[in-house]
Amino acid sequence: MGPSAAGRHLALTVSSLDYAAVHEVWVLDRETGEAVHHGATGVLGRSATLPASLGDGPARARHGRLSIDVDEIDGGTRLRATIPGASFDVVAAKPPGHECLAVVVPWSDRRFQYTVKDVARPASGTVTMAGVTSAVPAGESWAVLDHGRGRCPSTGSWAGPRTSTTAGDHHGLRRAQQKKGPSMRSPSCGCGGG
Repeated sequence: MGPSAAGRHLALTVSSLDYAAVHEVWVLDRETGEAVHHGATGVLGRSATLPASLGDGPARARHGRLSIDVDEIDGGTRLRATIPGASFDVVAAKPPGHECLAVVVPWSDRRFQYTVKDVARPASGTVTMAGVTSAVPAGESWAVLDHGRGRCPSTGSWAGPRTSTTAGDHHGLRRAQQKKGPSMRSPSCGCGGG
C-alpha cells in the first residue's frame, strides 16, 4: 500500500517469500483512470533487502527496471520508487503520539502471521507520471504502511488498512482482503488523498 496524493494513488510492495521476492509499484491517476504499474519476481528473494525487525533498517527492492527504497528517517518513513513511466518520492510523517497496531495470528504450532498496521500517516512529496511531476500535497495526502512477517498457510484472509478524511477529521480504516502465500516478509505501503 502507499500514499495518496490529490487525485493519485501510489502503492509499492517489497516482499520475500523465501523462494521468491515479489515486488510491485503502482501509480493511478484517478482523474484520467491512467495507471502505470510494474511487478517483478526475483529468485530466492535475492532482489529484496529487508531489516531483521521493523524499523531496524531499510527495505529495498532492485529487479530490472524496478527500484524501491523504504527508509526510516527523522520524523517518518521515506518511500521512493521508480518504474518505467512513473516514480515517486514521498515521506509518510510519523507525528508525535502516532500509534500503530501489531497483531500475531497463530495459524498452527508451526505457522503464524505477524503484521503491523500503520494507518493515517500524513504524506507529502512528489510523483512523476508520463514525465509530469506533481506534488503530493501535505494536509491532503495520507499513507498506510503494512509490515508483515510469518509462515502463513497457503490460503487465508486478513484485514488490510485504509485511510480517509471526512469533514476535516482523519480516520484509519480496515477492509477485508485476500492474501496468499506460505511464507512472507514484506513492507507494503500505499498513499491516497484528494
